[in-house]
Amino acid sequence: TLQARAQDEDLFQNGEYLPLRVVGSKAKHVVAYARRAGDRLAIVAVPRLCAELVGIRGHAPLGEEAWQDTAIVLPDAATTLELGEVFTGQVAKRQSESGENLLMVRDLFASFPAALLLPRPA
Repeated sequence: TLQARAQDEDLFQNGEYLPLRVVGSKAKHVVAYARRAGDRLAIVAVPRLCAELVGIRGHAPLGEEAWQDTAIVLPDAATTLELGEVFTGQVAKRQSESGENLLMVRDLFASFPAALLLPRPA
């Protein structure tokens, strides 16, 4: 995370803050936002109110069981970008539904319960 921030300090310090809409049955458990500066973009997503999700299992809320149909609605600036997840190295999978581009939280938080997405080089 610090390396990504150091590579584009202006984006993280001065970029426009865009709260992102989260939809689905566990939407209240996700905070997501984007930072945008010109054509540069970063998307951050983290879980919140995790005690309700952890329950008696006692481990981090990961994958489909925890997140079900919950999704982050991508901003227009991200609809054509291939986004890479910094912590896992995975390419973010998108899904289109009702004319909106979505990132499924179950995929983002499949193995790590936080995400920092940056455009992958073309």
